[in-house]
Amino acid sequence: MNDIASDVGGRGDGLLYDQREISAQILMINDEAHHGYSQEDLDWIYSEEVADDAFEYVVPNEVATLELEDTWVELSECSDLNGIITNNIMDSSTLGSYPWYRSDWTYLNGINIFYGFQDVVDNYFNTSKGDTIFTSWILLLQNVSMVAYSYGEYREFTGLGGGGNVVCYKDLNRYYASDGTTPRSGLTTLLVHEIGHVLGFRHAEITNDAEEGTGGFMRDVMSYYPEGTPYFSIFLKDSLYRTSSFVAYYRNKPAIDTYRLDLNHNVTFLAEFDEIIDEGETALEAMNYLDAFLAYRQLYEFNSKLEELTKTQDAAFRIDFQMILILVPVGIFYIWLKKRNRRF
Repeated sequence: MNDIASDVGGRGDGLLYDQREISAQILMINDEAHHGYSQEDLDWIYSEEVADDAFEYVVPNEVATLELEDTWVELSECSDLNGIITNNIMDSSTLGSYPWYRSDWTYLNGINIFYGFQDVVDNYFNTSKGDTIFTSWILLLQNVSMVAYSYGEYREFTGLGGGGNVVCYKDLNRYYASDGTTPRSGLTTLLVHEIGHVLGFRHAEITNDAEEGTGGFMRDVMSYYPEGTPYFSIFLKDSLYRTSSFVAYYRNKPAIDTYRLDLNHNVTFLAEFDEIIDEGETALEAMNYLDAFLAYRQLYEFNSKLEELTKTQDAAFRIDFQMILILVPVGIFYIWLKKRNRRF
């Protein structure tokens, strides 16, 4: 669904730049008033331990701390969320000839809900926590489905992630077997998958065509294979840090190279910069992409130092220039005075 919902932008913005603390906050929105399952009944659907393991692998501590925390609310007590959902119910006349339409189900416009939830994010999340925040909204509803219009038809989906935001919807009937009590399938893999999109990962394409995707050997959390695991593969981890290395390099190097042309540049500063570039290039050549990123990420700090360095040099230049403005007239007057004295 994430690949066809092209108007949900900013997926690439999830790539790690210089974040050291990432707060991944999860809001479980339960609808016990309608389906009868309490938070205690549903606690099993999400394993924080499994999710922690998955993200610890792809975002190790030397890169950043990614802290997961979940909160539960009841939909009946959240008038703003209730209003967003109610206002985005789609009737049969809107859905047209949708082949899987069931009159006893409720269909929601998932894209509108994605953006609608973002508008009330301050009501439910601590947006000042960490260097960056990922928000996840988990809807626990029954006989309800989310749809979006794409490629000339409506399609159902269970999750949407991008631009730092995630909405997961998996009908309550899919968590349990037909008896309504035997656990069948949880939420963890779906949630890790969607937050993976926020980090910048696309789907592991289900194709053997090398020109279209990664092929059938990819059976990790970003694939659609039913036997996929809740974990990221080495291929995705490498792709994240390889891309992030290039981003760090090209975002920061031009400003530092411009500074190099300054006749008053700090030689020691530039020598340290060149050492980082060499370290990153060596790691890239050895395909140690995580090490390459850790090296190139220092360029963000160098750019910050560069701004301070330039301000100091500019201030020194202004002082020197002011002295010149004072001394030149004094010198000219002194020469004129000496010539005048010679005449007499």
